[in-house]
Amino acid sequence: MIKKHLQIWLILIIVLFIMPSTALVSGIGLSPAEMRVVDAIGSGVIGSVVLVNSESGSITFILQIQSPSELPTEEEHLRVICEDCHDTHQRYEIIDGICPNCGSTNLVIYERIPNNVLQYLDLSGVDCELIKKENFYYTNEKFQQNEQCTVEILLDLPYKNEYSNKHWEAHITATTTSDINNIGMGILAGVQMRLLLDVPTIKSSIATPAGINPMIFFYVIVISIVVLCLYFLLKKGYLTKEKLKVSKKFKISSSKKKPSSFYLGKIGKYNNYKISPSNKNFKPKTIKKKVVNKSKPTFHKSKQKKHFSDIKKEIDKILKSNEKK
Repeated sequence: MIKKHLQIWLILIIVLFIMPSTALVSGIGLSPAEMRVVDAIGSGVIGSVVLVNSESGSITFILQIQSPSELPTEEEHLRVICEDCHDTHQRYEIIDGICPNCGSTNLVIYERIPNNVLQYLDLSGVDCELIKKENFYYTNEKFQQNEQCTVEILLDLPYKNEYSNKHWEAHITATTTSDINNIGMGILAGVQMRLLLDVPTIKSSIATPAGINPMIFFYVIVISIVVLCLYFLLKKGYLTKEKLKVSKKFKISSSKKKPSSFYLGKIGKYNNYKISPSNKNFKPKTIKKKVVNKSKPTFHKSKQKKHFSDIKKEIDKILKSNEKK
């Protein structure tokens, strides 16, 4: 009889040393017994748990994601982690906000996860099929002794300021049932895992739609702003066709912003002239001036009269000489 008791105690000691991070109760093993997730924001797989059938018969695993009880006797067992010595405690062990291990006040105190946030947590079977019914998940198949099932924990928490810099504790309970058709009534005692979620500080005040990567959302915003800026510049005329190397005819505008004065300046040897206004915002244009060819003879009215008088005198002189003959 004594040998039998020694064997039982020996088996329990071996189980405790071999599986220190595994909870074991009512024929179900659950590993790990506690999981901390930092940067718990966005969508993706945040971890996985392994279920093991440790009893002789075949069983169906039943899983449930829960918030810790609101009872004061339960809340005092919520987790507290020291960021300096990384020791874990429960609330009732913390006095005056000081770590009992190292005396640090740099503590992370976890709160009950709100019921409306539980909807962003989900479970999915990896090597087994999980079926969701109400608030429970159960395996579609039964598992024999020592057979195990791996389940992924999924998170889909949107980027909202109300979730910024939060520390929540949730529980994942693994049990078995005697009546698969009436899960809520036939659940037997099970084992529980602590799920600790550290939501980081959300720096951006812009809330991204659920399921969209924040970097992709940021690039979409930047590209949209650039397109709007280019449209504004084109609309206001800061980007003109002339700057885009497209020919444009000179046109004198009748707007109120006319230059107050002009001056002419000669350019080159082809008698090209530049019109430059006093208004600095007005762009000078080049025009060509028609030049009179100075090599051609020019006549003035006074010179024409004198020339006509000289011809008349010559004719009179010739007539008089003919009369004498």
